[in-house]
Amino acid sequence: MRALGGALIALVLAGCSEPAPDASAAVTADWQAFEATPTTVPARLAPDARATLAGAWSLASADTDRLHDISDIKADGYGRLFLVSDVGDLIELPEAVAERRSAGRLRRLTGRMGLPLAEKETGDAEGLVVLPDGQVLVSFERRHRITLYSGQGVYVGPANAPTGRMKPNRGIEAIAETPDGGWWAAAEDGRLWRCGFGERCRREKARLAGPGVAVTGMALDPRTGRLLVLRREMRPKGFVSSIWAVDPVRLVERDPPMAEVARLDAAAGLPDNFEGIGARRLADGRLRLWLVSDDGFNSRTVLVALDLS
Repeated sequence: MRALGGALIALVLAGCSEPAPDASAAVTADWQAFEATPTTVPARLAPDARATLAGAWSLASADTDRLHDISDIKADGYGRLFLVSDVGDLIELPEAVAERRSAGRLRRLTGRMGLPLAEKETGDAEGLVVLPDGQVLVSFERRHRITLYSGQGVYVGPANAPTGRMKPNRGIEAIAETPDGGWWAAAEDGRLWRCGFGERCRREKARLAGPGVAVTGMALDPRTGRLLVLRREMRPKGFVSSIWAVDPVRLVERDPPMAEVARLDAAAGLPDNFEGIGARRLADGRLRLWLVSDDGFNSRTVLVALDLS
């Protein structure tokens, strides 16, 4: 919908600068093929959940050790899942990976000179949006920014990003497409901004999280235009992740009404640290939600599919 013209506007209006790439990075920016194997994870949702569980799987690969530390996931509507990791990888998998061993590919994201980003230092990717024209937006922490890439993961330029004060590892944790083709950007503490190619980011009044609760992901419900917010809490038995729906019209309120869609926790068999959420409309009108966990390279990467009537 907005191709190169929008990208050029983004380059002019962006309120952030791109860091220099790491010329000594050992990982190349070329696509690398791999196969991922799913293993079913026993799970269940609470009886009062608004969503139904389509399945949960742990993902592993004998071809790469980079199918870990995943921070966001989005579906493009054509059967593909896009994921980003905390070490700067863009990963592409078919939705069929939930059913059988499937071929995927990954590449290290790059900076303005085309060289790979330096893992955590400049490549701490946290949020992802797949735009209608196939380009992708990626938000980063530590060096807080949002960058526009082509659908093939090629660097295009900086995009408008919030400029408020943020801690190094508490930056732009989540981004989601807005109904009008822009994007929302949220900090982990719940602050929310609305951004676009032709407009700088402006702060929304709403706060999407409070003390002890963190925003970890966001997605747009393409059926209703509602914003879906993934939040995380720490409990003695592990992480508690919950999905909440909010009407964008109510974002002018400090504490907008939010409806809980589902909760993933130890009782559900899913005490993992879910940081990514994506949504797409199914042929029968239901909404498919995809969630992915960040294992910190020391546990399991879990993919969850939920359906919402």
